[in-house]
Amino acid sequence: DSTMLRYEDDNILDIEKGDDSDSDSDVESSSSSSSSSMGTSSLVAKNVAGFGDEKELARDRVAELNYVDFSEQSGLDLEKFSTKSEIMDSILYLLFPNFAPWAGFLPNLTYRHRPNGDDHESCIMDIFILSRFPKGAKRPADAPTFRLAADQPFSDANAVMGEGLARIFDQDGSNLPQVQKGMKASKKGTITLANYQEVRIRHFHKTLDKYMNR
Repeated sequence: DSTMLRYEDDNILDIEKGDDSDSDSDVESSSSSSSSSMGTSSLVAKNVAGFGDEKELARDRVAELNYVDFSEQSGLDLEKFSTKSEIMDSILYLLFPNFAPWAGFLPNLTYRHRPNGDDHESCIMDIFILSRFPKGAKRPADAPTFRLAADQPFSDANAVMGEGLARIFDQDGSNLPQVQKGMKASKKGTITLANYQEVRIRHFHKTLDKYMNR
């Protein structure tokens, strides 16, 4: 089962349904990069349902719940071979130039960016929402395309992507018009990138320059 969303500027154009580490990390190669961050903080949870007065880490409890849920979805016993990071953390890869899959065993998002005709001020962002189905089960039919106008928020796609995910995309994209304006506001005519949080943007442009200069 999968879902694909097309996204231009800060709006979706259409949707097609169709060893554990606890630290942030970044890995780069000439044509790919990856980043990961913890999906659950290691807070101590007390009196969790089914655990009486015993204390445990929230991260461990969430991992246990995810193992059960995602194992049922896939028909596999994920606890036998997957790490906690793979079933609960945010792990995103970028394959140059325009393909960005999320890794792990969660219902996965995959991004693809494409030119929006000759408009250099915007692009089309395809968002695939991929869910596993049990081994041996019949493969679901291709999902239809759900389209949104450029001025519609992600929340208009709640029925397809879910209210929670739609809110995240609305929040993440809410400042894009301001970011676009800010990119042109520098007096020096260039953009200063953050040393860590925007290192992947720098890596992308270095790789692009390498290919363009061949």
